[in-house]
Amino acid sequence: MDKQRPCPYCAEPILSAAIKCRYCGTMLNVPLSVPVSKDAEHLKYLQTGHYVVAVMTALFSSMFIMHVVMGIVMIVSPESLFKDGSGNGPPPFIGWFAVLMGGGFVLFGWTLAALLVAAGRSIARRRRHLFCLIVAGMACLMMPFGTVLGVFTLITLNRPSIKAMFDADRPL
Repeated sequence: MDKQRPCPYCAEPILSAAIKCRYCGTMLNVPLSVPVSKDAEHLKYLQTGHYVVAVMTALFSSMFIMHVVMGIVMIVSPESLFKDGSGNGPPPFIGWFAVLMGGGFVLFGWTLAALLVAAGRSIARRRRHLFCLIVAGMACLMMPFGTVLGVFTLITLNRPSIKAMFDADRPL
């Protein structure tokens, strides 16, 4: 008689060599006790954290689009800022200042968000260790979540065991 074991999901008896549980339909082709190292688990958390902070950074920096629009309105039609149409409005250099500053913040935020996504992908692939460290330092600028992520990333990526994981995948 074939050996049987309980299904890890529904606890019904199934054959030891079974790929799929006939009771609950769960695929069983992966070993039940796959050891996951703490380092791999920490890198998975960092990857997820990079994606979350990247989305938050992109959304936060998008609010400066409003400054760009207001600056354009000040340049093109400053008299429209007054309710009754009277008055001269602000000088054009204030509009240009708002456009340049708002555009700079949007560009910086979206660039940092893209770098955070690239670093998250690099962490998942165990590639570009130095790049991930540099982006972690830049993430510290986005307080408070980016700072927490950056500090944890710097601490985690400087562990010798994690450096070895990145170096193991490096082509010779």
